[in-house]
Amino acid sequence: MDDIFVRIMIPVLSLVLAAATFFIGRLTATKKEGEKSGAMASDLGYIKAGVDDLKKELRDLRDGLAELNSRVAVAEQEIKTLWKQLDTIRKGGN
Repeated sequence: MDDIFVRIMIPVLSLVLAAATFFIGRLTATKKEGEKSGAMASDLGYIKAGVDDLKKELRDLRDGLAELNSRVAVAEQEIKTLWKQLDTIRKGGN
């Protein structure tokens, strides 16, 4: 009787241990994949935030450049007016 019990229990116990090892390995692998996926999502979030910051900075630079262009246009017009006045003075006019 004990011999039959041992013959049945050893394979059953081996099967249970193999199944437990398999499921523990799957859980560990799933956890590692989840950690890896989470780290990747975190990195993507960081990159997205950096890109958003760069877009804002580019927008600000574009606005500053537009303002500078308008100021340069006004300055050029004033310089032209001053040159015309200087030419008039050199020619002996008012």
